[in-house]
Amino acid sequence: AAAFAAIHSAPLWWPLENSGNDESAIALERSLRRWRAAWGLAMPGAPDTTRLPQRLAEHGLSEGAPILVRIFKREFELELWMKRDGAFQRFATYPICRWSGTLGPKFKQGDRQAPEGFYFVDAGALNPNSRWYRSFNLGYPNAYDAAHGRTGSLIMVHGGCGSVGCF
Repeated sequence: AAAFAAIHSAPLWWPLENSGNDESAIALERSLRRWRAAWGLAMPGAPDTTRLPQRLAEHGLSEGAPILVRIFKREFELELWMKRDGAFQRFATYPICRWSGTLGPKFKQGDRQAPEGFYFVDAGALNPNSRWYRSFNLGYPNAYDAAHGRTGSLIMVHGGCGSVGCF
């Protein structure tokens, strides 16, 4: 039980910036995150989504404000920035349970790679029928991807811990 408690409370990161082998460090981090998900454990550092209205008010933000999402594959993080008084401010950082592929861009349908780039998401990209919390289509491929012959579609950001090109 003590070993379980130590693992349960341990941070879920690997010092990737000090690692000479990104692929090995990322593989280890993925397995730790899948293990936590399989045991129903929350990802360390996950903000309390049950208190969203209160958290928004604490930051002087309101639901419906324009947002900017930044995803960092290597760090397994999604940052949510919201616009207030004409500027974006970081509202929350969410741990990503899993993303597929390796560091680097997505090139074609079926390569199991999560894309990298700038994508515009509007209300039509939201998926209200998802079993995952706040699921949305990333909008891949964007104009740059399409101009370079990159293919694929329905790359989602969702709340699950599985990925075939998704976050």
